[in-house]
Amino acid sequence: MYTWVAFVAATLGCSCDESSKQPTFQIPEAGIALPALPGWVVDASIGPSDPKSGGVVFRLTRESPVPLSPRIDVLVQPQGLQATRLEEFFTENLRDMAAHEKDGSLRIASVEQRPITIGPRRGFRVKHDYTLTTNPTSNPIAVTQISTLLVIDGRGVAVVAAGRTELFHPLAESIEALMNGIVVPVPVGGPAKTTATPIAPTSTREAPSAPSAEPVDLGKIGGK
Repeated sequence: MYTWVAFVAATLGCSCDESSKQPTFQIPEAGIALPALPGWVVDASIGPSDPKSGGVVFRLTRESPVPLSPRIDVLVQPQGLQATRLEEFFTENLRDMAAHEKDGSLRIASVEQRPITIGPRRGFRVKHDYTLTTNPTSNPIAVTQISTLLVIDGRGVAVVAAGRTELFHPLAESIEALMNGIVVPVPVGGPAKTTATPIAPTSTREAPSAPSAEPVDLGKIGGK
């Protein structure tokens, strides 16, 4: 699904919300903002492209990344003629991940999913663990990936954190704070910003037939 051209607009930057004084990265291409937490920096290698094409519009990496260390990608759907519904976007991600498992690119170990809200806006949070199996000459690589799926202005938006499992777990608290700190900005004078909160218990399925969200290209994680 994510055969998208990576781009980032020149307007990306870090700003400060006056009500909470929490620095945030504004991502207008996706219609969201992320908290600017210690240890995470913007990947300047994400260059500009045609916004209509969709793809990676923003990326955070660790200040001193090592190979396969976690990163945070913000992706948007290509602009279409019809608005996307949240359930459609969620199902599309499930089907795409299942396709990767079917073609032998990876092997799914487990998936957890739950609905969330960001203020009045609905979304889904998906966590899955899988093993990359694309290179038969090297040892399999265990990967942990967490995705937040939203639809903003009729366009699917995915915030995806992924990395080698042994490097992901020490950063789990920081990654969770980033995911829970996602903000959908409102017009001046509108209601105060809110963060993602779960509205139902987590459900776990082992070795699902239709797992979630496309895996991040680990060949680029931790590097430029």
